[in-house]
Amino acid sequence: MKKIGILLTVCLLAMAVLFLGCGGDGGGGTTTQQPDPNILRITGVPAEMFAQFYGVDTYIGVFTQETNISQAVHAFENNVGIATFQAPLVAGSAGENITGTPVPVDGFVTVEFPLFTGSTGNPWSGSGTYRIGIIVLINPIEPVLFYTTTGGPINLSTGTTQIPFSHFSQITEL
Repeated sequence: MKKIGILLTVCLLAMAVLFLGCGGDGGGGTTTQQPDPNILRITGVPAEMFAQFYGVDTYIGVFTQETNISQAVHAFENNVGIATFQAPLVAGSAGENITGTPVPVDGFVTVEFPLFTGSTGNPWSGSGTYRIGIIVLINPIEPVLFYTTTGGPINLSTGTTQIPFSHFSQITEL
């Protein structure tokens, strides 16, 4: 009986060493952690506008720089909720992903969107020159679109990229 107790202890100890030596997940290898998504920080958003849009369906999209307004609207319509975004939409996020609580300062807020490659939550860590679109669905019949038309395409880098809201134009003809 004493030999069984010793054997059981040795087996449990061996399993513990194997478990801890394999990255802690018992999977036999090292674990890979996904990188943090790039953050798109938009400064100077009028607080009253943000208050109107907050809580409704709001999406932000990173588009290839050649994307025109009608292509952006079409891409928003076709890419909501799919696992991996299709061109010309490169990355995006939904209003529910806004990080932190925007606090008004002098009537303006700063909004941060983490960027993903689709609805599965895979972080986007790309960089380059892109157009940015924000679509707000106050109701499905009257979406409001803001698009980076002022100052041309935006250069996004890995990490956090800051864009003033003044680079966006409200598009009234969709």
